[in-house]
Amino acid sequence: MALMSSLVRHAVLDKDKLKSQKLKLKEKQSLMKEAQKSKDMKAMQKHQKEMMDLSMEQMRHGMKPMIFTIIPFILVFGWLRGTYGVAGYIYNVSVTDSLPPGIEFSGVEAGDGNYVKPTRQVSWEWEEIKPGEKGELSVNLIVDGSPEVGVSDTPTEVEYVFPNGTGASYMLGVNGGSSQLEVVKTQPETQGNKLTYNILYENTGSGTVASLFGFNLSWFWWYFLCSVLVSMILNKALGLT
Repeated sequence: MALMSSLVRHAVLDKDKLKSQKLKLKEKQSLMKEAQKSKDMKAMQKHQKEMMDLSMEQMRHGMKPMIFTIIPFILVFGWLRGTYGVAGYIYNVSVTDSLPPGIEFSGVEAGDGNYVKPTRQVSWEWEEIKPGEKGELSVNLIVDGSPEVGVSDTPTEVEYVFPNGTGASYMLGVNGGSSQLEVVKTQPETQGNKLTYNILYENTGSGTVASLFGFNLSWFWWYFLCSVLVSMILNKALGLT
């Protein structure tokens, strides 16, 4: 993209005109400094207006290559974002957990899950979870008496889809632990006849596509860094600086 942009600039821009504009602008800057030293307000205003006109003319001339590069840039950026911008994301996530056995409850007081009473299950769903995102899932049950329960050994099923369309599925405690979406059961909390059942989750994926000197870069910053360096070299070689 940097090579294409530089070649288009080389073909479209009038390098003699660019050089002339820069020299004129530099000359006006010198005159402006002299007027400031002598405190000549009329000369300052005159030179300032001429500098602005030259800058606007230079900017208009420098934007000519955009006519040829804007559409390719839009297409390539769309592809880059669609290919690398989803790094670390997971989609269509569902976590389904069975409630602790041997506990009878009369209802659900609050929570952020979808309670399925006939199967004694609670399920949570997301359209997407971003890289590094984490949180806590909970459900509050109204039970008889003051229950004493430990962390449930009942199955927890985790399902989701990677950006490339590949599905992932595992049962927590059976073949889980190395998955991108980590799910951990915590000790349930009891208060009177209320049982708060908690699950922690974290997307351990990363949006990093490159590491440089210890800095993790997303697709955009990696592209930006590479394109700036290459553009500087090419523009210097083609006499466009």
